[in-house]
Amino acid sequence: MVGLQKELREKSENWEKVPINIAVIGELKTGKSSFINAVLGLTADDEGSAEVGVTHKTTEPKAYAHPRYPNFILTDMPGVGTPFFKKGEYLEGTSFWKYDYYLLLSAKTFTENDRWLVQQIQKRNGRFYIIRTHVENDIRNDEIHIRRHIKLKQ
Repeated sequence: MVGLQKELREKSENWEKVPINIAVIGELKTGKSSFINAVLGLTADDEGSAEVGVTHKTTEPKAYAHPRYPNFILTDMPGVGTPFFKKGEYLEGTSFWKYDYYLLLSAKTFTENDRWLVQQIQKRNGRFYIIRTHVENDIRNDEIHIRRHIKLKQ
């Protein structure tokens, strides 16, 4: 039993030593930088945080290492389909294929650009997850719409 416990402890500790590079991808203004800051436990005002704002901030890939797990790296990718990175230039211009995983952030609806990114990743048997963002805005807007609809019926 002691041998098993020792082996399990070693395996559970070794994951911290294995580098993992994750690209956070999606269209412009889907919350990629805010997501990275949340995962890293940072606010937009903290030193070393991903820059967020109302204008286009990410014009090239920028890597952020986790403060406690330096081998866990999230890369803030530019928005796909922008004047800076049209679809035809995006994969090569961002060194897209060097990542272990892809987190596709999508807001409101799944777009043609989102679909294209998924197709590109699937062609190479890449691993990805889709994360729906800005859900709180949709819930708030639905609540406002429902309240207005109820008032109109009375």
